[in-house]
Amino acid sequence: MNRKLILIANEGDERDYLPGVSIDMKNYHDFFIRPEGGAWNEDKEIHSFIDTLSATFLHDYIMMEIEFQKIEYFMIVFCGHGYVNANNDTVLCMKDGSEVTVSQLKTWVRYTPCTLIADCCRVKDIIDSAQIIEESLFSDSSVHLDGEACKLAYNRCLGLLPSGTFYEAYSTRIGETAGDTDTVGGVYSYNLLKRADEEKQRLLAGRLQNGDNVASLAQVHDEACPEVVKMRTGRQHPCRSENSDRVPFVVIA
Repeated sequence: MNRKLILIANEGDERDYLPGVSIDMKNYHDFFIRPEGGAWNEDKEIHSFIDTLSATFLHDYIMMEIEFQKIEYFMIVFCGHGYVNANNDTVLCMKDGSEVTVSQLKTWVRYTPCTLIADCCRVKDIIDSAQIIEESLFSDSSVHLDGEACKLAYNRCLGLLPSGTFYEAYSTRIGETAGDTDTVGGVYSYNLLKRADEEKQRLLAGRLQNGDNVASLAQVHDEACPEVVKMRTGRQHPCRSENSDRVPFVVIA
C-alpha cells in the first residue's frame, strides 16, 4: 500500500498567531508513527509543511505523488486558519496568503481515497482561545504492539476504501470558531488524540487472540465531540462526513 500523510500547519503571524498549531503538529506526528496510529514511516510516508506552503505547491506536490509515487491513499491533516466562503466551502489558508478550498482538494485527489482532518475556524477572521491544563497525551502501554502487524492491519482497511472517496472530519460546524490553546494545542485535536489513546486501551483490554481490532475515525471523533462541546461551553461542535466510519484511525494487531 503506497500511502502518504501530509501535515499542514499555518500558525499565522503576530496579528493572528495560533500558539497551539505547533503542538498539534507534533502530537499528530507522534500519534501516526506509533503502531496503533498505523505505523507511518516518518522518512518515506510523512511530509510536513510547517508555515512553508502555498496552494500551488500543495497542488503540484499531490499531483506528483499520485503520478510518480502511485499513492493509493492520502491522509491530510490541517491545523491553522480557515473559514467558509459564500458557497459554504471550507477554505484552508496557507502561510503565503493563498487558499485551498476543500472542493479543490477533492478534485485533486478525485481518483484516490483521501481523508481530511481540519482543525480550523469555519467563519471569517476570528481567533478563539481556551484553557486546558497540560497533561500527557499518550499513555505507555505495558502490552507490546508490533508496528509491522499494526501497519498491515491498517493497510488492509485502507485497501477496502473505494477509489475516489473523500472523508472529512472538522473541528467545528460551519459558522463556528475553533478553540486554540498554548498548552496542549487545538481543543479538537487534543481531544481527538486523547480519545484515540483511550480507544487503544479499550481495544487492548478486549483484545482477541486472532484477528485485528480497529477503531474508525468516526468512532474516535464521536467520542471526542462531547468533551469539545463541554470545554468550549457549547460554542464548538465538531462534525464529520457519514462515510468516515470506514476510515481506520486506531489499530491493534
